[in-house]
Amino acid sequence: MDLYKNIMVGIVILCIVAARKILLYRIPGKIWLLLWKILMVPLLWPFTITMRFPNMEVSRIVAGILRFQEKIKLSGNDMSLLSASGVMQIIWLLGVIVIVGIFVSSHLKKRIEYNMAIPVKGNYFEEWKKSHSLKRKVEIKESDRIVSPLTYGVIRPVILLPAYGNLEERNLAFVLEHEMIHIKHLDVLFKWILVIVCSVYWYNPLIWIMYILVNRDMELACDEVLLKNHAPESKKEYVQVLIDLEEKRVQRDFLCGSFCKYPIEERIKVMVMADKQRSTKILLSLSIVSLITILSIGITVRVQTADFRDESAAVVITPNGDEGKVPNIIGYDEEQACEILLGQGFLLKSGMD
Repeated sequence: MDLYKNIMVGIVILCIVAARKILLYRIPGKIWLLLWKILMVPLLWPFTITMRFPNMEVSRIVAGILRFQEKIKLSGNDMSLLSASGVMQIIWLLGVIVIVGIFVSSHLKKRIEYNMAIPVKGNYFEEWKKSHSLKRKVEIKESDRIVSPLTYGVIRPVILLPAYGNLEERNLAFVLEHEMIHIKHLDVLFKWILVIVCSVYWYNPLIWIMYILVNRDMELACDEVLLKNHAPESKKEYVQVLIDLEEKRVQRDFLCGSFCKYPIEERIKVMVMADKQRSTKILLSLSIVSLITILSIGITVRVQTADFRDESAAVVITPNGDEGKVPNIIGYDEEQACEILLGQGFLLKSGMD
């Protein structure tokens, strides 16, 4: 649980949330989703990039002396620090197990119900699948256990529809296209990645805010692509489809792309109030993406100067005899510190010699 990394992650999330609050209706939905995907990279990146810069204000001897004194001070607390660190790791691991268990058990319970679904039949669906073919085989099934359409599966994606004609035929084309966009964008796979991130960083409350907003922005991006494929006058009809399905929504599943799973009001406002100035959108989008990319890179970067924590600035300090307690030399200049140490029977020698 790296404190620096969690602070940086929190800053990036807050920046995205603030930008989203201000510019939600002026930037395309796919940009918000892109920002979250950029943040996912450093969250899952296991390595740290260290950048070292020389500190000209600290001489090598003084730096080595201070580093040596720091080690002496910390040596007495090693056992207590290790003990506290071990307890924290156990708590973190238990949290990971609990969160993963909640997500996976919920999904497996739903999948048992979904496996009872039956394939849809009819010329309309056969023709639709032919006109919307993918390299991955897409199945369309129906179930009496759901009230709104959803998608699940990555390698063998399935579009699951409500049974018994609960879905009006005039809504069917929009619904199938919406779910197919989720499949093309691999949104179900992205949700699995999101679950991994939430499980690892479960103790950070901002991660759960990210979880909620990622799912919302996934729907906004999907709505945007769908409306681009239709004439402007289709927007009103599509909004009505969303409203009709929202009235029937009662179920949720963590790892399925649901047609009406998230707040419908925001989606409708985005579609109605979306800014039409293309040049403004491009400029704002590039600015936000650049800022979040730079901040995300900063999550994995550590900047160090050659101070008393740097091994390259080491000075070998050995006692000349059995006596000689390490004195307090912090605050003294190099010459005074050397005199104090030599007076106590210590020998100073550069680690590079």
